[in-house]
Amino acid sequence: MLGLEDTAGTKQVQDGYFKLAKLLHPDKITASGEFGDDERQQALQVFKFATEAKDVLSDKSQRAKFLRGELQPERVSKSSGDRSKRVKSEEEIAKIAFHKGTVLLNKRAYKDAEQFLTEAVKAQPEVAQHWQKLGWAVYQNQEDRDEKKRLEEAKRCWSKAVSVDHEDAQSHYCMALYYKAVGKKSKCQQSLEQAISLNANFIEAKREMRLLKMRSGKGKSRKKKSGGGEGLLGQLMAMFNKKR
Repeated sequence: MLGLEDTAGTKQVQDGYFKLAKLLHPDKITASGEFGDDERQQALQVFKFATEAKDVLSDKSQRAKFLRGELQPERVSKSSGDRSKRVKSEEEIAKIAFHKGTVLLNKRAYKDAEQFLTEAVKAQPEVAQHWQKLGWAVYQNQEDRDEKKRLEEAKRCWSKAVSVDHEDAQSHYCMALYYKAVGKKSKCQQSLEQAISLNANFIEAKREMRLLKMRSGKGKSRKKKSGGGEGLLGQLMAMFNKKR
């Protein structure tokens, strides 16, 4: 929860907690005005859970019990062996990690966002939105990979999102962004068309489609002019004839 190693000392626990609190404290989330009521409630749940983690790990006896497996966080308890509780636990882990990752994305902390969104994907790999956001974090994170590897990893995430839910317009739009970045115009157009067919009001996809067609149109226009004698020589001859 706090992004710590098992050997982290008390100071590291406190530092990890305060780092998270700066991003997800309910008062800060409310003051930012960037989130709705549901997201503020999620932030409150995450913050309470982080506080529980900090309190347990800062107390020697509680921490010892936790490390021995005698104390489990309430939200991720698997001691009963009940499958329904285990599934609920995975959903909670994914929910918390996804929310943290989304907040970090909004703050453009792409490297940290990638870490938490990876946790969300591991907990619930069948959710297309998890793969979409992870792909976007990878796409924007320029610290850990060169451009080629970064684009390929983003493509892997977005391809996974498409395979998980082929009817999700956002996944196809993400693929279009990848094809645009690598210069594959026809595939970019196909992905945009698929996104728009699934969501007729997809504003971003329609804008990208217009830009793509404008660029293609300009290219054809230039070729037509150069082939019809309207290049530099043609322009000079026209000016000469006009002066005569």
